[in-house]
Order: sequence, then C-alpha cells, then structure tokens
Amino acid sequence: MHQILKKCLRRWLVLFKGLFNIIVKEVKELVRDPKILLGMIIVPLIMFPLMGFAIQTSMETAEESMRSISIAVMDLDEGPVAENLTNFLIALNVIIVEVDDLNFTEAVNYVQQSNLIGLVVIPSGFSNNITEGLKAELDVYTVFRGGGIVESTSSSMISALFETFEESLVVQKVGEKFPETRETVLNPIEMSEKSIIKGKPVNVNPGVLFGLMTLQSTGMPVGIMMLLIFAMQLAATSVASEKEEKT
Repeated sequence: MHQILKKCLRRWLVLFKGLFNIIVKEVKELVRDPKILLGMIIVPLIMFPLMGFAIQTSMETAEESMRSISIAVMDLDEGPVAENLTNFLIALNVIIVEVDDLNFTEAVNYVQQSNLIGLVVIPSGFSNNITEGLKAELDVYTVFRGGGIVESTSSSMISALFETFEESLVVQKVGEKFPETRETVLNPIEMSEKSIIKGKPVNVNPGVLFGLMTLQSTGMPVGIMMLLIFAMQLAATSVASEKEEKT
C-alpha cells in the first residue's frame, strides 16, 4: 500500500514539475505584451475570486437558513407517538407552528405565504398503527418557491429529520423486545473488508485501492491533456503575438 502511494505521488510530482516549468517559461514571454497580460492573466485572476466569493456567499446563505428550520404541523392524531414526534423535532431546534385549527387548504395557503419550509400532516390513527406494529403514513409537504440551493437543502433536511425519528422508533421497538441484546439484533453482522493483491491478503479496504487506481488511470491522462491544451494555447498566443509584431 505504501509503495503504491509513493508511485502515485512520484508520477504526480513529475507531471506538476513539467507543467510548472512550461508555465514559467511561457509566462515570462507573454507578460511582455500588455494585451496578453491583461486577457490571460489579470482578468482570470480577478474573475475567479469573484466567482468563488459568489458561490461561497450562496452556500453561507443556505447554511444560515438551515440553522433555523420552521415547519407547520397539523396533528390530526393527537396520540402519544405524534406528541413524541413533535417533541423530537423541538429537541432538534426545529421551530414548530401548529395549524390544527385550520383545514388542509387553509394550512397550505398559510405555509405558502409564510417563511415556513414545509407542512407535516399527522393523520388520525398514526400513533395506534405504530403501537400495533403496523405501517403508519405521514404526509410531508415541502414548499416550492422557484428552486435554488436553499429549497433543495430544505427538502433533504426535512427527509433526514423524519428518517432519524423513524430510526429511533426502530431502536425503541427492538429495545423493548430484546433489552439485553439490542445492539446485536440491530447490527448482527460486523463485516471487515480486506483485499488480495498478487495472491497475498492485505488488510486494506478495497474501496481505497479502487479509488487510487481510478485516480491514477483517469487523473494522469486528464492532467496530461490539460497540460497539452494549455501549452497549445500559450504557443498559439505567442505565435499570434509575434506575427502581429512583425506586421
């Protein structure tokens, strides 16, 4: 494993060393022309940081909105499991707005016109079905206001919240049936993934090896291709500049 990593690093160092030498040589020749200096160096140096700042700002806005999740809850069940669900969401700092006094249409309009990201309808019989070991339905509506990173993240966050609650119910049920062996029942098999390299067993996850091989088989050709493209662009620009000076 150590030898494979050393070979990969050695090849990457050779590639980057050659790329660096070509870039330094061509840049020294091209910076003499103000037109090329402005178009190929100064403008990208300004544009790329601005693009990165814009993306970072949008991501920070999405993260900030996720810190305060607000959901409307219509509890038509009013059972113990429904109450546990509400308390579970509150414990995770989710702001709950109860809309039990509204009908479904009024609740939908209220959520659409507010800053809430979703509506959860807990139907009647929800708690009884779970208590009896039956499947229980839970209607979750996510507000769509035109798309974007914030809304897609909100939808994923709502799903993750209820999946976590579902897992807690499973753990609780298993704990009631098997109080002493709950962990074993939930995870009866502990798999240890290893590899065989050249007929010898190696204590390395095959996913790590496949990742290294993929990086080596695709990263090197792509890097070489990008190097050639960049070199051809620099050469073409240099030739065009020389012809322009002669004329």
